[in-house]
Amino acid sequence: MVHSGTIIPEDIRVHVSPTVSTIVQFRAIDFGMERCDLQLIIPQDSASTSKPFILEVFRLNSTIPLDMRALTYKTRPPRVSKAAAVEANDAVGTHWSRSFACASDEVLTFELACLPTLDDGDCRVEWWQNKDNPQTGMPHTRDV
Repeated sequence: MVHSGTIIPEDIRVHVSPTVSTIVQFRAIDFGMERCDLQLIIPQDSASTSKPFILEVFRLNSTIPLDMRALTYKTRPPRVSKAAAVEANDAVGTHWSRSFACASDEVLTFELACLPTLDDGDCRVEWWQNKDNPQTGMPHTRDV
């Protein structure tokens, strides 16, 4: 399992709410591997609600590392596709993964956002992403 392909975030706060989304980037750095795994691991008690809610994972159109200092909602890369709608359940935690094709040295960009709802109050989660020891968050791995 390789975590060193993380571009964004390094060691930062990941926050998702009805008005805030988070963008993560990874570089597929292992030569000769054609499959990547994206995982979303949210431990129990990370959400601000006890009710399950839906987090959407989108693939974004970006092939170069983003400048986080200049990134805004208006300048973020456009969404290419919806990778998943993941049920986050604070009572038991969340562990989701998806395998997909990737090329060596490819930059992979994803956005984590709340599924819009009528009440806009049930989707809030945050954690600190640790680049060197990603026990929670969105680690990216390469299949061996």
